Parts: sequence; C-alpha cells; structure tokens
Amino acid sequence: MRRLLLLAAMLIVLAPTAAWAGALHGVVVGEQNSGPVPAAKVKLVGANRVARTDAEGRFVFDNLPAGEYTVSVEAEGYQTHKTKVQVPAEGDAQVTIALKFSVTVQGEELTVTGHTPVDQSPQTSAEHFTREEVAHNAGGLDDITKQIHQLPGIVADTDFTSDMYVRGSASYENVVIIDRQLLINPYHFGVGLSVINTDLVQDFTFYAAGFPAEYPFATGGVLDVTYRDGNRDHPDGQIDLSMLSASAIATGPLGKKITWVFSARRSYYDYMMKLLNFTDVPIPVFSDLFGRITYEPTPAHRFLLFLMRSEDGARASLEQNPSPVDQGQFFYDQITQDYGLNYTFLPTKWFLANSTVSYQLLNFDGTVSSTGTNYFGHAHAYMYYVNQEFQFDLGRNVFKFGGLFANSFVRLRSAFPLSQYVAGARFTNTQQYFNIDYNATASSQVYGFYVQHEAEIVPQRLHTNIGARFDHYDSTGQGWVVSPRASMSTNLAPDTVLKLAWGIYYVPPVGGIGSDTNSRLRPERSTHYVVGLEQGFGPNMKLRVEGFYKEFDDLEYMQVMGQQLDLSQTFNLLLQNEMPEIDITNSGYGHAQGIEVFFQKKISGWWDGWLAYTLSDVRYNDGLGLYGWYYPEQDQRHTLALVSNFRPIPDWVFSATFKLSSGRPYTPVVGWVERYSGTFLRYWEAQLGSLNSARLPVYHSLDVRVEHTWHPYKWMDIVGFGEIYNVYNQRNLWSYYYKNENGIDKPVLTPIYQLPFLPYLGVKAVFL
Repeated sequence: MRRLLLLAAMLIVLAPTAAWAGALHGVVVGEQNSGPVPAAKVKLVGANRVARTDAEGRFVFDNLPAGEYTVSVEAEGYQTHKTKVQVPAEGDAQVTIALKFSVTVQGEELTVTGHTPVDQSPQTSAEHFTREEVAHNAGGLDDITKQIHQLPGIVADTDFTSDMYVRGSASYENVVIIDRQLLINPYHFGVGLSVINTDLVQDFTFYAAGFPAEYPFATGGVLDVTYRDGNRDHPDGQIDLSMLSASAIATGPLGKKITWVFSARRSYYDYMMKLLNFTDVPIPVFSDLFGRITYEPTPAHRFLLFLMRSEDGARASLEQNPSPVDQGQFFYDQITQDYGLNYTFLPTKWFLANSTVSYQLLNFDGTVSSTGTNYFGHAHAYMYYVNQEFQFDLGRNVFKFGGLFANSFVRLRSAFPLSQYVAGARFTNTQQYFNIDYNATASSQVYGFYVQHEAEIVPQRLHTNIGARFDHYDSTGQGWVVSPRASMSTNLAPDTVLKLAWGIYYVPPVGGIGSDTNSRLRPERSTHYVVGLEQGFGPNMKLRVEGFYKEFDDLEYMQVMGQQLDLSQTFNLLLQNEMPEIDITNSGYGHAQGIEVFFQKKISGWWDGWLAYTLSDVRYNDGLGLYGWYYPEQDQRHTLALVSNFRPIPDWVFSATFKLSSGRPYTPVVGWVERYSGTFLRYWEAQLGSLNSARLPVYHSLDVRVEHTWHPYKWMDIVGFGEIYNVYNQRNLWSYYYKNENGIDKPVLTPIYQLPFLPYLGVKAVFL
C-alpha cells in the first residue's frame, strides 16, 4: 500500500513536468554532401546527457526542459562542432549539424584526426567502409563493386566487368543488398558495372565468409549497402559528367518529416563510337533511375520507399568477331525494375522490428542472326519478396529472429547453340554443339526463418554469435535445409583479437528451369571454416590475417547425352546434332583454401589506403568421371592489391592502385586435325588438352587518379578528376580464340586483351 501511495505521489509531482518537457531531434552529416555520420558522440553541455548517432546519422534527446542548449558533436575524422539550439516548452526542436573534416596543416604535413579501433565483434572476414573511404580510389570507374575487387579473397573476371568470385565460389553465389532490398540483378549486362550509385552510398559492409544467419541465398560473399537520406534542411544535389556516363542527383526535404532522393544516369559512349564509325562492335549502353523517399512521423516509426529501374542495350552489325557468327546482326535489351518498402519500428532502445516488401521485374530480349543462323532469347521474370526481422537488444545479449517468403516466376523462350557445361571453365572442353529450342515456364517459392544470438560472454574479452537458418525451396525434392552458423572472438590484448567462424550455407539450384530435372536437384552447399587474428597499430591502423577452408558439395553439372551426328545440316559449319538429352545433377564437389593478409590505414594524416594479399588453392571435381579434379577459372594462386590515397594539401587527392595476380587457368588446344579433306565438308577439329591445364601469363596493372575541388560559391563546389588506367600499357591477356580467315584454313591462335592505357576524365558540380 505504501508503494502505491508513493507511486501516486510521484506521478502527481511529475505530471506538470511533462507538460513543459520538449525533445531535440537531430541529424549529423559530413561536409561536401558526404552523407550522414554514424556513431558520432553528441553531448548536451552542462546537462550530463550523451547520445550516439545511428546508421542514418540521427540522434534524439527527449524529456528536455525548455531552454537553450549547447550541443557538442565529436566524430572520428571530423572537427568537434558546437552549436546552440532552442528547445520549446512544447513540441520538438529539429537540428542538422554539418561536420567539417578535421584537417590541420603543420608546415607541409597534413594531419587528419581519427580513430579506428579493432573490430571486437565475432564477425570474421568482413570489412566496413564509408563512401568517403573508397570514393577517390583509382581504377574503380566510380563503382564500389570494382573497389571490392581489391580486397583479399576476391577474384575479378575481367577489367570490363564488376562481378566477383569470392574464395573459390562462383559469381552467382553472392548476394547484393541495398537498403534491405535483395537485388536479383545487381549488374548491368549481368556482369558489367553495378547498379549501385557510389555518390548515394552512406556506407557498406562486405562479407567474404562466415556471415551470420540473417543473410540468405549466398555461399560466396554478401555486399550490404546503405544509401543516405536526402538533405533535411534544404534541396541539394550534383551533376556529373565523365567519359563513361552523365548523371544527376537531387535530394531535399518535403516538410519536416519527409526527405527524398532522386538520381538518373546514362552512358553515352555509344554516340562517341558512332561518330568514329565503329559499327561492327556491340557497343553496350546502360541507364538507371533511382528514387528514395523516407518518412519519419515519429522517432519510433520510419518508412522508406525504394524505386529503381535499370536498362541495358546493345546493337551492332557483326563482322569477323571472335564468335561462331562471322557476319550478321546483334541485338540486346534488358530492363530490370525494383520496387520496395521498408518499415522500421523502434518503440524502445531494446526492441527493433524491420519489415521489407519487394517486387522485382526483369524483361530480356536478345538476337544474333546471320546467314543460316538465328539465335534468340526472350525472358520474363518477376519475384515477390517479404522479409520480417525482430531484434531484442538486452545489453550483453542481442537476439534476432526473422522470416522470409519469396515467390518467383520465369518464362523463357530461346534458340541457341549448347555445349557441355563445365563449372569454372572459361570455354567448353568439347567442340560438340547442339541447336536447342527452349520454351518453358517455371514458378517457385522459398520460405524460411532464422534465429540468432549475439552475446558478450565475458565483458571486453569474449563475444559469440550463434544462429541457424531453416529454408525450404519448393523447386527441389529436398525440402527443408538447415544452415547452422557460429562465430566467436576473444581479446588476447586490448588491440589484439582472435576470431573463429564455422557455418553451412546454401544457394537455390539454378539449372533445369521448367523441366523435371529441377525437381531432382538439391541446393548447392558450402561449409566455411575461418580462423583470424586482428591487430591494431595506433589509433588508425589495423592488420587482419585469416586462414580459410571452404568445402563445396552438390555442385551442379550438366551432362549432354544422345550425341548422334546429323549430317543433314552440312551447311552449318558448327555441324549441329540432334536434340540431345540434357541431364543436370548435383554430382560436383570441391574445396578452396588459403590465407589472407589485409593491412589498412583509415582516413588520417596525409595518406590512407590498404594492402591486400591472398594465397589460395581452388579445385573442383565434376563427380561424373568426365574431367576429375581440375582448377576452375577463379583459381588464382596469388593476388595482391595496393590502394593509396594521398592528401598533401587541402582540396587535392592523389590516388594509385596497383594490382598483381597469378595467371588464371584455361584449356589449351594441343593440335588440329583436318576432317573431310578434299570435300566441301572440310573443317578443322581442335585436339584439346586436359581441362584448365594451362595458365595465362601473370596479370599486373597500375591505375592513378588526381582530384581537385574548387569552392567558387558558398552554395556550390566544382570537383574535377582525371584517371589513367593501366599506366604503363601492360598487355594483360583475358583469353584466346582461334581465327579462321576463310573458313577452311587452319585456325590461328589470337589473343584477347584487357583494358589498355586509357585516360578517363570527369567533372561534377556539387550543390550544397
């Protein structure tokens, strides 16, 4: 009874206080439109109140008596900022605080203050970057996925593409996420530049292995990107013009609780090539549109509307190209659309709910036609995706639960030449081709859930993350698959952390769409083992050394059977066969093992950057007895990357990126046999060596970049940059093809080179 009376008395005393209590809501951003500043320390001077900004740069102080307050903000790499804010007796005060980079000149030395502690979480094989840390790197073509190629454990296919092979996995085994939207087609042309606009990025994390249970559908790597909100105070934006593309970005507020972002980009080198009369080369053209609206009616509720459209196309007249078609027409067009809605509910500091709904649509048309040949492909696909997650943050224990549902539909109609598919081989290991007419539809559903528990077992000493996924793919006969995952970290010293991780990962089957084969396939599986050590050096440098081992099981392989020669199609130089029987199985297996070294210096002082080195061994086995053990094309024993940014004086950035890697494997031609000599059926048949038994030469290249910023007006900056790719014009081989001038002469080995010496210029106007 006394407790009830005491509680009632307290309510009576505190009730008038609530009437004159207000709140302060704010956001901390970086200068030069560099986006929100997460993890900034915000203090109310003299009031003993402290907060930290979240991933969006937001903070809040509630239950504040009316009056004037001095707000002090401290963040790594920025100058401490103080400002005065008036909190009303009733209602909320809103403030946006822009921090300046902390730069001081001491003689000729530039010092940028900052602090980057060693990551003490149990997560292994992960690196987190802000946009500012990669925006100036040389050789990236303004694409963060190409910057990721310079991290350890990553193998790039070519200079021209952005897809990646992570620790021996294939490129389709990766997942790309933007603002919680899982993208089914994150690249232009399937493998080219990504649809990610670097200037919209707030930060991103790349996981190379051992990622937690909250991430589905990946056995390789995960790229998790967060875009920035629009300016909460006034409209701003930028206009970019480079030798690759032109783009525009606009952001701003709509009232006090809504911000918006819009961007548009299009390449224009197709016009340049036409002016130069290059009509026999398929010039790729891409464009993308993006819109993002954020609505925060209260600090507990946040809605994010996500809209994106990308289009790729190419058209050309083909003559003497390295393909089965010597002359003809080529046409390609692909449109991808993404529509998504995120809802975040944060009623208390310890409970968080995230809801994501997504609809994605893809349409593809392509044709290659010439005399006697007409290959085409038409595809229509869509996917509904729903993801719900809950988080309970109880201090030293964080619990996460989630579930997902995805429904997809695919319609394919095509005619194309098919050869025996071998995983990890750049070209087929046989010269037998079959004309395939394909017309099928397929729909599938995926549903599942996960549980995850991250704990601080011993304060500042031992952390664990244990979880599991339970997923069901109705397109397979296997039913439910279970993916347990566990990781831990222990502090051997204040700046020395030992980490261990283990987990099982699955990707849905990709073969046999619309056929009975698909129902017999199982998801491909990979098991990750990781041990790593992270060491800090001073306030801004760290060293990570990791050893990894990955097992691959249930890999898909295709076996073409019924190979009877059809001589009725003698005028076709490829000598087509009858429609074969195609069997896709999960017979394959393999492994990848290696050690990685990653040394990084964050933005501080007059330079920043990193060194990444990987020693690895990757081997596959088809399990069919056709090829046995072989090295897939992503097996590159040694890869080395040096990335450096230099800031000797204000408003100037000099960058250099050096890449070195062992030659990738390929299947050599060891001889040629003339068939049907003296007849009109005469042709040359290649005698191939063992699958991927030869190696291309070592790859190495140096890219440099210089960037300068002018400040002509308070409301606008002008940024100009120039880059040179492959400074010393190294002739790096991508592959070989065999050229046959007259159709009957013995083919001649002809190399295909990657990017030559290439200048690249650009300028942008940034409206502040």
